[in-house]
Amino acid sequence: MNFRQTALLLGGVFVVVVALLVVSFVSEDESLATSGLLAEELARVKADDIDSLEIERTTGGRLKIERIDANTKTWQIVEPYRAAADSQLVTAAINAILQAKPTSYTGSTALAARGLEPPNMKVTLRKGSEKSSTINFGDVELGERGNVFVTTSARPDRPQAVPRMQFDALFRDKRGQGKAVDFVKWAADFRSKSVFPADSRAFGEDVSALRLALPQQKLEVALSRTASGDWQFDLPAGWGAADPQGDVGTALETFNGVSPLVRTLTNMAAASANDFLDNPGDLKQYGLEPENPDRIRVEMRTKDGQSATVFIGKADVPPKTDDKSPPPTTSDKVFVMIEGQPGVIRATGRDVHRLKAVIKDPSPLRDRNLMTLDPRKTIDGLDLQLAGQATPTKLRRIGTEWKLYGGPNDPQPARTSVVEGILDVIKAPRIVRDFTTANDANFTPPTATVWVYINGFETPTDTKAEPTKKAEPIKLEFGRKEGDSIHVRRTLPTGQVNTYTIAAMVTPSAASASVDALASVMKSRLDLLDPALPSFTATAATKLTVTGTNPANNYTLEKDPTDTPPTQERFWRFVAPEPKGRIADTKSVNKILDQLSTLNSTVRWLEEDPKPERLAELGFTPQPVLKVVVGLPNNEERTFEFGKETPDAASVYLRVGGKAALFTVPRLVFTDVSTPDLRDRRIFRGLPTTEATRVELRGWVGLIGPKPIRVALEKNKDGAWVIAPPQPGEPPSVLTDLTPDTAKINTLLRQISEIEAKTFETGPPQEKHGFAEPAQFLEIKVWGAKGQFIWLNIGASFDNGKSAYVLTNALPEANPVLTIDPLPFNIYKEKPSSIGK
Repeated sequence: MNFRQTALLLGGVFVVVVALLVVSFVSEDESLATSGLLAEELARVKADDIDSLEIERTTGGRLKIERIDANTKTWQIVEPYRAAADSQLVTAAINAILQAKPTSYTGSTALAARGLEPPNMKVTLRKGSEKSSTINFGDVELGERGNVFVTTSARPDRPQAVPRMQFDALFRDKRGQGKAVDFVKWAADFRSKSVFPADSRAFGEDVSALRLALPQQKLEVALSRTASGDWQFDLPAGWGAADPQGDVGTALETFNGVSPLVRTLTNMAAASANDFLDNPGDLKQYGLEPENPDRIRVEMRTKDGQSATVFIGKADVPPKTDDKSPPPTTSDKVFVMIEGQPGVIRATGRDVHRLKAVIKDPSPLRDRNLMTLDPRKTIDGLDLQLAGQATPTKLRRIGTEWKLYGGPNDPQPARTSVVEGILDVIKAPRIVRDFTTANDANFTPPTATVWVYINGFETPTDTKAEPTKKAEPIKLEFGRKEGDSIHVRRTLPTGQVNTYTIAAMVTPSAASASVDALASVMKSRLDLLDPALPSFTATAATKLTVTGTNPANNYTLEKDPTDTPPTQERFWRFVAPEPKGRIADTKSVNKILDQLSTLNSTVRWLEEDPKPERLAELGFTPQPVLKVVVGLPNNEERTFEFGKETPDAASVYLRVGGKAALFTVPRLVFTDVSTPDLRDRRIFRGLPTTEATRVELRGWVGLIGPKPIRVALEKNKDGAWVIAPPQPGEPPSVLTDLTPDTAKINTLLRQISEIEAKTFETGPPQEKHGFAEPAQFLEIKVWGAKGQFIWLNIGASFDNGKSAYVLTNALPEANPVLTIDPLPFNIYKEKPSSIGK
């Protein structure tokens, strides 16, 4: 075998060996490519199972992060120092490691060639003490699509390539080339950005206590939540409740509500890892040296037991950018230190400058509300007692309705608007002007006392039973008025007593007008009684009966059960007095019913439970002055009893069926009911418009001569109107050449039947009516087939032609005159051709 053959043979062997190595390298990685790098040691382990994440630099230095609460998924950095960790960032890094999968790679498999002899860093995951796995990191290729070379504790001699992007949660730099240790995140990257342990997303609701101090100035204020969740002062002692919200619409240099203060603190956070200054140097440059009189100390405790003490120093004022503009004086960032943690943090600090002011003077935080109501709770009871009143008036909220208890005929509805007026005053925001010292002289006696129950009663199962008390009320005593202020004493269920002055005029909300505070709460039981009377719908009434001490005013009306042709109306008809069956004026009846059905708008309370002698005095017994009974469907009735006039004659006394109380109502209502004009104003309703057989018209003086012209018409067998021949002893029609227009004559008859009286005149015709002056009148006579005869004379006009007098046989002989709208008849009075072709 010559040299050439030997070389070819050795070369072939070398190629086969390399190919076998590559195939071996790739095939072994393929099993891991589907199950993950750590599948052999941490099979079926999830991120929630991991208790510890360790990153170790082989050149020195270790970062260790441990889970401290599995339920809340809380993590803490324990090396190289102790600090809260960002749970989301830690979990993301653990997931990245657990889910990392190798990719095929055809390069060198030598450890040294991949920076793995030795590795430059190690990452270890532990699950308790029984399971752990480590990844050793070597080189990192350039670019996002590069690879990271690793080995595992299960295969320390087998280099593997992992796409770089799978470790994004572990690396700071996503593109650089070099050693993995140069890109790995460290303690500052995993630290929680929040300064305080409270969750900023909870808007401060998870904070249970707060203490703020300027230690060098020996100034301190402390606040804590009560068992009910309200804020109170611990320091200064005895200050009582703190205002939870404050006046959010006011721009202040301090805080006037605890919630805005707490939110300002819980929102403090580092923006990035660069804001953690692990080696800050001289603390004086940050305003954090202990000797600084302006260094603020804040202690916060959360409901789940976490706590932190934080020192707040100077604002991080940015440097001057050019020589022309003045240097910046404010900043939204401040330097802080967390006790027990190294270094300084540059944190967002909007409104932090207001902390100093509230420590120096915490009085703006005092609760200036008489009542601060938890939105999850409800005021369900009020007791109200005025000066000189023997027992309080009881109000209880049943569902959405307020009711009175403890009095005659109770429970009964309370007047909602009055109750809401009381609530508006006691719940009005920030109405306390000053905090005063106890002085009984200001409350001897109280003008009004209100006991306020918050979720204070059990809902009764019996609708008539008074609710059972389950909690003690807040007591508010309204005392002496002094200038434009009122003294108020508040006693909490705990026994704590505070005295204040409040504004005499209170604005319940930004959108409402000011109200008189004392006038709003000084309400008697009568003020609180709902004046609502038993209601009914006027159009549903079927009967109206009116009786009284004056028989002349008695009448009974019934509504037709069905429509009456041809107009399809349902008429009200007289049942009494005779003649029975007469049609009553619908508008007048409806006016009476409308007034009775809407008495709630005019009625006024007088007495709740009058004695028998009082009823006799006011004209209700033995018989009311007037009694009105409204009949309704299903045999229901509404009864109204009217008594005497009130002394001022402007009202009359009223009782309503179903209520023992006395009311007053405007006298006009009594007048309209007792002496109505119920005459049917359609007085020609019975005119035989379609059955008329003869019509005569007389008028038009001056058209031919000085005497009235007479036209007589009759209906022929075809139903057409023609000139009628004269009857025995009667002169013939003058206008013999007139050709009657049947349609126009029928229209005239219809218009007569639709005449509606404006008024009914009293007494016989007078000269002003114009019936004796032929130049003014138009006389019309109509005969029907059944002998009906209607006669009317349209006389003089008045009221600028808007009204005219009519004389007719359709009215009683003693009062035969009415007034009408003459407009439809003016054309007929002008000329006879108005009825011709």
